[in-house]
Amino acid sequence: MNLCTLQDESSAARCLSLIERHATRMIKMGGGRLSTEYPNMQHPLTDDGRAQIIALAATAETVSEIAAGTGWSGATVRKVLNRAGLPTPYLRQTGIKKGAPAKRVGPRHGEISAQ
Repeated sequence: MNLCTLQDESSAARCLSLIERHATRMIKMGGGRLSTEYPNMQHPLTDDGRAQIIALAATAETVSEIAAGTGWSGATVRKVLNRAGLPTPYLRQTGIKKGAPAKRVGPRHGEISAQ
């Protein structure tokens, strides 16, 4: 049995120690600097932003291109395209259809090996 010593601190203990040491400073700062790291968190997605994402989706080859062109994250781009009923560029290029998989019509593996 391996016992933990003060020299061998776990990752969870180090994380809790960091939180304990810096929590008061972060609370005073308002939780961090999200406004400079994530500029789009400051304003909601507008209809114009949605229209811009949908317009770029027709010609862009990747979600990353759309995200770079509009300034929104890839997750936001995928969410807008999904709600608009449009495939992402990858699904459009590969021809993969979204939705439930097709029903199996062939024999199961157990039936094949039993013969």
